[in-house]
Amino acid sequence: MLAKKNRLTHDKDFKRVTKMGKVINQPLLFIKVLPNDLVYSRFGIVVSNKVSKKATLRNRLKRQLRALSYSALKELSSSFDIVILVRPEARQKKFQELKEIFLSAMRKLNKNKPCILK
Repeated sequence: MLAKKNRLTHDKDFKRVTKMGKVINQPLLFIKVLPNDLVYSRFGIVVSNKVSKKATLRNRLKRQLRALSYSALKELSSSFDIVILVRPEARQKKFQELKEIFLSAMRKLNKNKPCILK
Protein backbone atom coordinates (compact mmCIF):
# COMPACT_ATOMS: atom_id res chain seq x y z
CA MET A 1 0.00 0.00 0.00
CA LEU A 2 1.23 3.47 -0.82
CA ALA A 3 2.10 5.48 2.28
CA LYS A 4 0.21 8.73 2.77
CA LYS A 5 3.35 10.77 2.07
CA ASN A 6 3.65 9.06 -1.35
CA ARG A 7 0.14 10.07 -2.49
CA LEU A 8 -0.95 13.20 -4.29
CA THR A 9 -4.06 14.23 -2.38
CA HIS A 10 -4.63 17.95 -2.93
CA ASP A 11 -6.39 19.31 -5.99
CA LYS A 12 -3.77 22.06 -6.33
CA ASP A 13 -1.02 19.42 -6.67
CA PHE A 14 -2.95 17.55 -9.38
CA LYS A 15 -3.55 20.79 -11.28
CA ARG A 16 0.11 21.84 -10.99
CA VAL A 17 1.37 18.53 -12.33
CA THR A 18 -1.17 18.31 -15.16
CA LYS A 19 -0.47 21.89 -16.22
CA MET A 20 3.33 21.97 -15.99
CA GLY A 21 4.33 18.30 -16.11
CA LYS A 22 6.16 16.41 -18.83
CA VAL A 23 4.03 13.89 -20.77
CA ILE A 24 4.76 10.19 -21.07
CA ASN A 25 2.23 8.86 -23.56
CA GLN A 26 1.46 5.14 -23.41
CA PRO A 27 -1.27 3.06 -25.08
CA LEU A 28 -3.26 2.45 -21.87
CA LEU A 29 -1.94 5.25 -19.66
CA PHE A 30 -1.36 8.98 -19.98
CA ILE A 31 1.27 10.02 -17.44
CA LYS A 32 2.29 13.53 -16.38
CA VAL A 33 5.53 13.92 -14.45
CA LEU A 34 6.94 16.93 -12.62
CA PRO A 35 10.09 16.96 -10.45
CA ASN A 36 9.39 17.97 -6.85
CA ASP A 37 11.49 19.46 -4.05
CA LEU A 38 10.82 16.61 -1.64
CA VAL A 39 13.04 13.62 -0.89
CA TYR A 40 10.33 11.17 -2.03
CA SER A 41 8.04 10.70 -5.02
CA ARG A 42 4.25 11.07 -4.95
CA PHE A 43 1.68 9.36 -7.16
CA GLY A 44 -1.87 10.32 -8.09
CA ILE A 45 -4.16 8.03 -10.07
CA VAL A 46 -7.21 9.16 -12.03
CA VAL A 47 -9.72 6.68 -13.44
CA SER A 48 -12.71 8.56 -14.85
CA ASN A 49 -16.26 7.45 -15.60
CA LYS A 50 -15.25 7.30 -19.27
CA VAL A 51 -13.19 4.21 -18.45
CA SER A 52 -16.17 2.43 -16.88
CA LYS A 53 -19.45 3.35 -15.22
CA LYS A 54 -18.84 0.55 -12.71
CA ALA A 55 -17.02 1.71 -9.58
CA THR A 56 -15.74 -1.81 -8.94
CA LEU A 57 -13.81 -1.83 -12.22
CA ARG A 58 -12.42 1.68 -11.67
CA ASN A 59 -11.33 0.75 -8.14
CA ARG A 60 -9.68 -2.46 -9.37
CA LEU A 61 -7.61 -0.47 -11.88
CA LYS A 62 -6.63 2.00 -9.16
CA ARG A 63 -5.57 -0.82 -6.82
CA GLN A 64 -3.45 -2.41 -9.53
CA LEU A 65 -1.75 0.89 -10.37
CA ARG A 66 -1.15 1.66 -6.70
CA ALA A 67 0.60 -1.71 -6.30
CA LEU A 68 2.79 -0.98 -9.32
CA SER A 69 3.51 2.54 -8.03
CA TYR A 70 4.54 1.17 -4.64
CA SER A 71 7.03 -1.15 -6.32
CA ALA A 72 8.35 1.69 -8.50
CA LEU A 73 9.14 3.94 -5.51
CA LYS A 74 12.36 2.05 -4.72
CA GLU A 75 13.49 2.18 -8.34
CA LEU A 76 13.11 5.92 -9.06
CA SER A 77 16.43 7.74 -9.09
CA SER A 78 14.98 11.13 -8.10
CA SER A 79 11.76 12.51 -6.66
CA PHE A 80 8.76 13.30 -8.84
CA ASP A 81 5.08 14.12 -8.63
CA ILE A 82 3.39 11.69 -11.02
CA VAL A 83 -0.23 11.75 -12.18
CA ILE A 84 -1.45 8.63 -13.98
CA LEU A 85 -4.57 9.00 -16.12
CA VAL A 86 -6.08 5.69 -17.21
CA ARG A 87 -7.46 5.41 -20.74
CA PRO A 88 -10.71 3.54 -21.52
CA GLU A 89 -8.80 0.81 -23.40
CA ALA A 90 -7.32 -0.36 -20.08
CA ARG A 91 -10.58 -1.92 -18.88
CA GLN A 92 -10.24 -4.92 -21.22
CA LYS A 93 -6.58 -5.60 -20.49
CA LYS A 94 -5.04 -8.06 -18.08
CA PHE A 95 -2.82 -6.97 -15.18
CA GLN A 96 0.31 -8.25 -16.93
CA GLU A 97 -0.28 -5.98 -19.94
CA LEU A 98 -0.90 -3.01 -17.66
CA LYS A 99 2.30 -3.84 -15.77
CA GLU A 100 4.38 -3.94 -18.97
CA ILE A 101 3.09 -0.54 -20.08
CA PHE A 102 3.69 0.94 -16.63
CA LEU A 103 7.24 -0.46 -16.61
CA SER A 104 7.87 1.04 -20.03
CA ALA A 105 6.80 4.46 -18.74
CA MET A 106 9.02 4.16 -15.64
CA ARG A 107 11.99 3.23 -17.85
CA LYS A 108 11.46 6.42 -19.86
CA LEU A 109 11.27 8.39 -16.63
CA ASN A 110 14.27 6.67 -15.10
CA LYS A 111 16.62 6.60 -18.12
CA ASN A 112 19.90 6.08 -16.33
CA LYS A 113 18.72 3.36 -13.94
CA PRO A 114 16.85 0.20 -15.10
CA CYS A 115 13.44 -0.35 -13.55
CA ILE A 116 12.92 -3.98 -12.63
CA LEU A 117 9.74 -4.55 -10.63
CA LYS A 118 8.75 -7.88 -9.13
